[in-house]
Amino acid sequence: MNSEQIRLIDETRKRLLVISQIMRREAEALPITTTQGAVLSLLQVSPMTVSELAAAEGIRTPTMSQILSRMEESDWIARPQGSGKGKPICLTTAGKLMCEEVRTKRNQALKQRFRSLSDADLDNLQSTLTLLDKLMGAPKC
Repeated sequence: MNSEQIRLIDETRKRLLVISQIMRREAEALPITTTQGAVLSLLQVSPMTVSELAAAEGIRTPTMSQILSRMEESDWIARPQGSGKGKPICLTTAGKLMCEEVRTKRNQALKQRFRSLSDADLDNLQSTLTLLDKLMGAPKC
């Protein structure tokens, strides 16, 4: 790699860090944790097992089980009855409503930032999203 590519890597890392920090700060005003939001988003795509959710979030299965217990107490998810591992967890109606509430609040926050962008900026942003998908992987939810 040449020095320009290394500079670009460093500048990309800085921008991703800023985005992460902003999203984390804005998430503090939401009625759920970041991990709970990620679980809800994943379950919107399809039901998943505890171990699949843990792997997707990069945490241990017992930790995910604790998170899911709190989410079940809030009636956001439904765990299948009976014993046995590997049973898929589903969103409840309340969980789907929470997903929509969180998505709406996050989009409203972004909408404020978009107001300062021109049509050309928006076109550039669309191209940037394509590059980010190529670099980081497209969103699954």
